[in-house]
Amino acid sequence: MSIYQFTYSTGTIVPNVTLKWTTSTSTWADEGSDQPVYLTNNSTSGATTTFVSGVIAGDRIRGWKSNPITVQRGDFFHPSGNLDVVGTKIYSATDTFGSGPGSYWECVSIPSGMTLNSLNTGSATQNMDGSLSFLVNAGSDSSETYAISLNNVDKASIVPSGVGPWYHNYTYAQHTAIGYGTWRLYDQNGVLADISTTAPSATPPVVPPVTVSTTRKVFCNFW
Repeated sequence: MSIYQFTYSTGTIVPNVTLKWTTSTSTWADEGSDQPVYLTNNSTSGATTTFVSGVIAGDRIRGWKSNPITVQRGDFFHPSGNLDVVGTKIYSATDTFGSGPGSYWECVSIPSGMTLNSLNTGSATQNMDGSLSFLVNAGSDSSETYAISLNNVDKASIVPSGVGPWYHNYTYAQHTAIGYGTWRLYDQNGVLADISTTAPSATPPVVPPVTVSTTRKVFCNFW
Protein backbone atom coordinates (compact mmCIF):
# COMPACT_ATOMS: atom_id res chain seq x y z
CA MET A 1 0.00 0.00 0.00
CA SER A 2 1.01 3.61 -0.57
CA ILE A 3 0.67 6.27 2.13
CA TYR A 4 -0.81 9.69 1.35
CA GLN A 5 -0.10 12.57 3.74
CA PHE A 6 -2.45 15.56 4.05
CA THR A 7 -0.62 18.82 3.39
CA TYR A 8 -1.70 22.47 3.45
CA SER A 9 -1.25 24.61 0.34
CA THR A 10 1.73 26.23 2.08
CA GLY A 11 3.50 22.87 2.12
CA THR A 12 2.93 22.37 5.86
CA ILE A 13 2.39 18.70 6.66
CA VAL A 14 -0.46 17.87 9.02
CA PRO A 15 0.83 15.16 11.42
CA ASN A 16 -1.10 11.89 11.72
CA VAL A 17 -3.55 12.79 8.93
CA THR A 18 -2.85 10.06 6.40
CA LEU A 19 -4.69 7.67 4.11
CA LYS A 20 -3.46 4.47 2.54
CA TRP A 21 -4.07 3.36 -1.04
CA THR A 22 -4.00 -0.32 -2.09
CA THR A 23 -3.85 -0.73 -5.86
CA SER A 24 -4.71 -4.44 -5.96
CA THR A 25 -8.15 -3.86 -4.44
CA SER A 26 -8.58 -0.19 -5.43
CA THR A 27 -9.06 0.67 -1.77
CA TRP A 28 -8.69 3.89 0.20
CA ALA A 29 -8.49 3.43 3.97
CA ASP A 30 -7.82 5.46 7.08
CA GLU A 31 -4.21 5.23 8.21
CA GLY A 32 -3.35 8.02 10.65
CA SER A 33 -4.31 8.38 14.30
CA ASP A 34 -6.08 11.70 13.67
CA GLN A 35 -9.15 12.62 11.58
CA PRO A 36 -10.57 11.47 9.23
CA VAL A 37 -11.58 8.08 10.59
CA TYR A 38 -14.42 7.09 8.28
CA LEU A 39 -14.57 7.22 4.47
CA THR A 40 -17.34 7.27 1.87
CA ASN A 41 -17.35 6.91 -1.90
CA ASN A 42 -19.73 9.22 -3.82
CA SER A 43 -21.79 9.83 -0.70
CA THR A 44 -22.52 13.07 1.12
CA SER A 45 -23.54 11.32 4.33
CA GLY A 46 -21.25 10.26 7.14
CA ALA A 47 -20.45 6.57 7.53
CA THR A 48 -18.95 4.13 10.00
CA THR A 49 -16.62 2.30 7.64
CA THR A 50 -12.91 3.09 7.67
CA PHE A 51 -12.30 2.10 4.03
CA VAL A 52 -13.87 2.13 0.56
CA SER A 53 -13.02 -0.45 -2.13
CA GLY A 54 -13.54 -0.79 -5.86
CA VAL A 55 -12.70 2.87 -6.39
CA ILE A 56 -12.43 4.10 -9.99
CA ALA A 57 -11.27 7.34 -11.57
CA GLY A 58 -13.73 10.15 -10.95
CA ASP A 59 -15.13 8.73 -7.72
CA ARG A 60 -15.42 11.32 -4.96
CA ILE A 61 -13.81 10.23 -1.72
CA ARG A 62 -14.90 11.99 1.46
CA GLY A 63 -13.44 11.61 4.94
CA TRP A 64 -15.45 12.02 8.16
CA LYS A 65 -14.74 12.61 11.81
CA SER A 66 -15.53 9.90 14.32
CA ASN A 67 -17.49 12.31 16.52
CA PRO A 68 -19.67 13.65 15.14
CA ILE A 69 -19.66 11.56 11.96
CA THR A 70 -21.45 14.32 10.06
CA VAL A 71 -18.35 16.55 9.95
CA GLN A 72 -16.10 16.15 6.92
CA ARG A 73 -12.32 15.87 7.06
CA GLY A 74 -11.12 15.26 3.51
CA ASP A 75 -12.66 15.54 0.06
CA PHE A 76 -11.08 14.65 -3.29
CA PHE A 77 -11.76 13.07 -6.67
CA HIS A 78 -9.90 9.82 -7.27
CA PRO A 79 -7.58 10.38 -10.25
CA SER A 80 -6.61 8.01 -13.02
CA GLY A 81 -3.06 6.79 -13.45
CA ASN A 82 -0.50 5.12 -11.22
CA LEU A 83 -0.87 6.28 -7.61
CA ASP A 84 2.06 4.21 -6.34
CA VAL A 85 4.56 6.96 -7.14
CA VAL A 86 6.17 9.05 -4.41
CA GLY A 87 5.39 12.73 -4.89
CA THR A 88 2.01 12.21 -6.55
CA LYS A 89 -0.44 14.86 -5.34
CA ILE A 90 -4.24 14.66 -5.16
CA TYR A 91 -5.74 18.09 -4.62
CA SER A 92 -8.73 18.70 -2.36
CA ALA A 93 -12.10 19.28 -4.03
CA THR A 94 -13.25 21.46 -1.12
CA ASP A 95 -11.63 22.87 2.00
CA THR A 96 -12.75 20.64 4.87
CA PHE A 97 -9.84 21.37 7.21
CA GLY A 98 -10.23 25.14 7.27
CA SER A 99 -6.81 25.57 5.74
CA GLY A 100 -7.88 27.46 2.64
CA PRO A 101 -7.82 26.34 -1.00
CA GLY A 102 -4.97 24.37 -2.52
CA SER A 103 -4.47 21.65 0.10
CA TYR A 104 -3.60 18.19 -1.13
CA TRP A 105 -2.79 14.57 -0.27
CA GLU A 106 0.75 13.60 -1.27
CA CYS A 107 2.20 10.13 -1.66
CA VAL A 108 5.06 9.84 0.83
CA SER A 109 5.78 6.10 0.66
CA ILE A 110 5.10 3.22 -1.69
CA PRO A 111 4.98 -0.57 -1.38
CA SER A 112 8.28 -2.39 -0.94
CA GLY A 113 9.70 -3.54 -4.23
CA MET A 114 8.64 -0.35 -5.98
CA THR A 115 10.99 2.53 -6.65
CA LEU A 116 10.68 6.28 -6.96
CA ASN A 117 12.64 6.19 -10.19
CA SER A 118 12.10 3.55 -12.84
CA LEU A 119 14.98 1.35 -13.95
CA ASN A 120 14.02 2.37 -17.48
CA THR A 121 15.11 5.77 -18.74
CA GLY A 122 13.61 8.53 -20.80
CA SER A 123 12.99 12.25 -21.03
CA ALA A 124 10.23 14.86 -21.21
CA THR A 125 11.02 18.11 -23.03
CA GLN A 126 9.18 21.33 -23.81
CA ASN A 127 10.61 22.62 -27.06
CA MET A 128 11.22 26.24 -28.08
CA ASP A 129 8.05 26.27 -30.20
CA GLY A 130 5.89 25.12 -27.24
CA SER A 131 5.56 21.53 -28.39
CA LEU A 132 6.25 18.56 -26.09
CA SER A 133 8.44 15.54 -26.70
CA PHE A 134 8.43 12.34 -24.64
CA LEU A 135 11.17 9.79 -25.22
CA VAL A 136 11.79 6.29 -23.88
CA ASN A 137 15.44 5.45 -24.44
CA ALA A 138 16.63 2.44 -26.37
CA GLY A 139 17.64 -0.26 -23.91
CA SER A 140 14.51 0.25 -21.79
CA ASP A 141 12.12 -2.66 -21.40
CA SER A 142 10.27 -3.07 -24.71
CA SER A 143 7.54 -5.15 -23.05
CA GLU A 144 6.48 -2.23 -20.83
CA THR A 145 3.72 0.27 -21.54
CA TYR A 146 4.84 3.80 -20.66
CA ALA A 147 2.18 6.26 -19.53
CA ILE A 148 2.11 10.03 -20.00
CA SER A 149 0.09 12.03 -17.48
CA LEU A 150 -0.77 15.66 -16.79
CA ASN A 151 -1.34 16.49 -13.11
CA ASN A 152 -1.75 12.75 -12.37
CA VAL A 153 -4.37 12.22 -15.09
CA ASP A 154 -3.27 9.87 -17.88
CA LYS A 155 -3.27 11.44 -21.34
CA ALA A 156 -1.42 9.01 -23.59
CA SER A 157 0.91 6.02 -23.61
CA ILE A 158 3.97 4.79 -25.44
CA VAL A 159 3.79 1.14 -26.49
CA PRO A 160 7.21 0.09 -27.78
CA SER A 161 7.35 -1.47 -31.22
CA GLY A 162 10.53 -2.49 -32.95
CA VAL A 163 13.90 -1.08 -31.97
CA GLY A 164 13.99 1.93 -29.62
CA PRO A 165 14.05 4.74 -28.82
CA TRP A 166 10.29 5.28 -28.71
CA TYR A 167 8.52 8.63 -28.88
CA HIS A 168 5.27 10.47 -28.31
CA ASN A 169 5.00 14.12 -29.31
CA TYR A 170 2.48 16.94 -28.91
CA THR A 171 2.39 20.01 -31.14
CA TYR A 172 2.08 23.44 -29.55
CA ALA A 173 -1.63 23.48 -30.44
CA GLN A 174 -2.18 20.05 -28.87
CA HIS A 175 -0.18 21.05 -25.77
CA THR A 176 -2.31 24.18 -25.36
CA ALA A 177 -5.57 22.30 -25.91
CA ILE A 178 -4.75 19.58 -23.35
CA GLY A 179 -3.31 21.92 -20.74
CA TYR A 180 -0.29 23.01 -18.73
CA GLY A 181 1.05 21.72 -15.43
CA THR A 182 3.15 18.76 -14.31
CA TRP A 183 3.66 16.28 -17.12
CA ARG A 184 5.06 12.88 -16.21
CA LEU A 185 6.45 9.91 -18.11
CA TYR A 186 6.30 6.76 -16.01
CA ASP A 187 5.95 2.98 -15.99
CA GLN A 188 4.58 0.52 -13.44
CA ASN A 189 7.70 0.79 -11.28
CA GLY A 190 8.29 4.51 -11.15
CA VAL A 191 9.03 7.78 -12.89
CA LEU A 192 11.20 8.21 -15.97
CA ALA A 193 10.83 11.99 -16.27
CA ASP A 194 8.85 14.97 -14.98
CA ILE A 195 8.45 18.42 -16.50
CA SER A 196 6.38 21.44 -15.43
CA THR A 197 4.98 23.57 -18.23
CA THR A 198 3.31 26.98 -18.19
CA ALA A 199 1.35 28.84 -20.84
CA PRO A 200 3.55 31.26 -22.80
CA SER A 201 2.83 34.98 -22.60
CA ALA A 202 2.52 35.07 -26.37
CA THR A 203 2.01 32.56 -29.15
CA PRO A 204 5.37 31.16 -30.29
CA PRO A 205 6.49 32.60 -33.61
CA VAL A 206 5.60 30.58 -36.65
CA VAL A 207 8.60 29.40 -38.58
CA PRO A 208 8.09 30.47 -42.21
CA PRO A 209 8.08 27.65 -44.74
CA VAL A 210 11.06 27.17 -46.96
CA THR A 211 10.37 28.64 -50.41
CA VAL A 212 12.06 27.87 -53.66
CA SER A 213 12.34 30.62 -56.22
CA THR A 214 10.79 29.80 -59.58
CA THR A 215 12.34 32.80 -61.33
CA ARG A 216 14.42 31.86 -64.35
CA LYS A 217 16.97 33.85 -66.25
CA VAL A 218 16.65 33.91 -70.01
CA PHE A 219 19.63 34.74 -72.17
CA CYS A 220 19.14 35.90 -75.74
CA ASN A 221 21.80 36.00 -78.39
CA PHE A 222 21.29 38.46 -81.26
CA TRP A 223 23.18 37.87 -84.46
